[in-house]
Amino acid sequence: MDLTTAQTMLDAWLAAELAILEGAQSYQIGPRMLTRVNMTYIRDNVAYWQRQVDALTDGRSPGPRARAVIPRMDL
Repeated sequence: MDLTTAQTMLDAWLAAELAILEGAQSYQIGPRMLTRVNMTYIRDNVAYWQRQVDALTDGRSPGPRARAVIPRMDL
């Protein structure tokens, strides 16, 4: 994923939140139509995409981090 895509998605979810706050009862993002106000769902997506944008802006990978575990045997 790149920063432009993440920012575009964040902007779309913020627009959906704003539309609902202004009284809209439905909103469309791409092929998906949101017809009931589910502010928790929208805010969860805003938070997700904000984390992606922040990670990409900081130069980190937005995905989960893998850590290696090396077992040690004391002899």
